[in-house]
Amino acid sequence: MHRSGLDEQFKVFLGLTVGYHLDGDKSYRGPILRTMTHNRKLRSDILASMRRVVIQDPTVPASQPAFAIPLNKQAHDTVVERTVRGLYFHHTGRILGDRYPLTVQWLRVLNDELFRMTNDWNTGTVGGSALVYKYEIGKDDPSLIAWVLQFFQKTWSIVISNPAGQDVGHAGGG
Repeated sequence: MHRSGLDEQFKVFLGLTVGYHLDGDKSYRGPILRTMTHNRKLRSDILASMRRVVIQDPTVPASQPAFAIPLNKQAHDTVVERTVRGLYFHHTGRILGDRYPLTVQWLRVLNDELFRMTNDWNTGTVGGSALVYKYEIGKDDPSLIAWVLQFFQKTWSIVISNPAGQDVGHAGGG
């Protein structure tokens, strides 16, 4: 699938996931509705994959009915990886090229252990609370990286690398 198609699928997934979040409504409702109106195949695929579920939230006494939509892992991983590579360049001035494999994982919740582990990491934001991220870059090997991205305070992704003995190229260099 083309990059723009994956971007569109990720945008729709993110919009449906964050729902009416404080910033999510302003940033995603209109574009998602336009995308769903104009992209019939994507709309059909989403509608066909929707499943009724019951959400059991331990903080709420009653269960809540909802619709679940499967994550398009390829769209999620591609967009999140590209985002981290761009942020890496932004913070270091170095290109983390495609030869450095990254592992991307979507997280439904940010657990206490991961929160504590990343407490002292560097923090950045894009668009206020639209994207908040924490990251750590290896001091001895800048190709060793770990990132936690939070989108609209509702969904998270973690990205790690561990290339064996490879150097990170400087911008404009190899």
